[in-house]
Amino acid sequence: MSLAQELSKLIRQKAKLWIKTGSQQALEQNIFDFPDLTDLMTPEYTYVVFDSVFTSLITALWFDIPLTDIQVLNQCYETSVPSTDEFMKGKLIDIKPCSCLEKYPEIGEWLKDIRSAIKSHFGKTAEESRPRKGVYGLSKYGQSFYDPQVIRDFIRSTQIREVKKWVTPETAAASLKSFILSLDLNPSVVNTWFTISNTVSALIRDSALVDMAIVGVSKVSPGIDSTVVESVDLNLSESVFEIRGYNDIAFNCFVGSAVVGWSFVCSDKYSPPEEMYETPGLEGTFSKIAAIAQVIAREQVNRLYMTPLMLANYQTHDERTDFSRSQRIALYGSARAIYYNVRAIVNDLLKGYPELEVNMYNVAVQQLLGRVGGVHRWGEEVYREIDALTLRNQWVEEWAGKGLDRAVLEKIFDSIVYYVKAYNSIRVTEKLRLMARYWR
Repeated sequence: MSLAQELSKLIRQKAKLWIKTGSQQALEQNIFDFPDLTDLMTPEYTYVVFDSVFTSLITALWFDIPLTDIQVLNQCYETSVPSTDEFMKGKLIDIKPCSCLEKYPEIGEWLKDIRSAIKSHFGKTAEESRPRKGVYGLSKYGQSFYDPQVIRDFIRSTQIREVKKWVTPETAAASLKSFILSLDLNPSVVNTWFTISNTVSALIRDSALVDMAIVGVSKVSPGIDSTVVESVDLNLSESVFEIRGYNDIAFNCFVGSAVVGWSFVCSDKYSPPEEMYETPGLEGTFSKIAAIAQVIAREQVNRLYMTPLMLANYQTHDERTDFSRSQRIALYGSARAIYYNVRAIVNDLLKGYPELEVNMYNVAVQQLLGRVGGVHRWGEEVYREIDALTLRNQWVEEWAGKGLDRAVLEKIFDSIVYYVKAYNSIRVTEKLRLMARYWR
């Protein structure tokens, strides 16, 4: 494709994006159309959000990570009408991020109840044997982990995003395996977490239990008080568990965890003692984790109705009525122009390859650019924190695990690494320039 053709295509794509999301007509149309779409999206969206939040909660408490550090749990916002000056500059709705603990104080009380129940009914072993961030001079040798920030971000954010987005277990496993190799992670810990995460997903999707079910998503289970759930590990080996509900999974991740040498492992037997369901003050403790997940999931689902305003946010009236004056569309165009350059390099390197195979490599490259340039997306901090060599190893390992040729991937990365850095720099610079008018 010639340069003129590429430019013509880019202009058409920018115009299409503006017409559908950035124009005044799009804003008005979306306000009326989106409620109908939301009704269709809500069941599956609720499933994904609840799954991510519940898994994040047990991850935070298993690894002893403060909830304020867990990205999924801090996707809460306060919304309000902007000031007149802000509105004239294009802000249609003022959105301020906040901690879920600030917006829903009851969550903090529920967490205190959970910790108290663990200590009072299961003793020091259950509370102290969980893996926790090491503190020099305080932590016990062999019972804590000392890691750089990138490892911390992987545990609290990236692994959750990679597994909970709409991908198959095979794709998610390939992603986590690439991190095990590139970041030198403990395979046992990652594998255990992956198995538990898949079990949570299967429980929500395949079983409508007494303590939790999503209308339109959860299937009716054969039993009322328990169900059989299938899960897979990183090697895609299947396991079958009989589970009575979310209590069982939550209990396992607190009391079933134990220190073994340098590894922290979690038992794969989801079978808490019966007294957990019978002891006064303890029977409903772990169900509060599901209740917390419901509160945060409902918060995120309700925000779907604000999507039309958020899509058109930060655009002045002139930008919504004149395609050529939209800074957001210009930002999109600069990013796409770099991608077209990168794609041309890939196509040139893969001359003679089948078109389908070339497209697969281009998808891998587009994913790479999106990760390093997606400054507003949670779960992708790790990709921007690691150095180029580690990023190269992770990306090659992930896509080689998905079936692409390792040697070709390495050749592509070495050929486009300059553009990857440029893409990230341009995205950040353009976004800062776009937002600067609100601080003038």
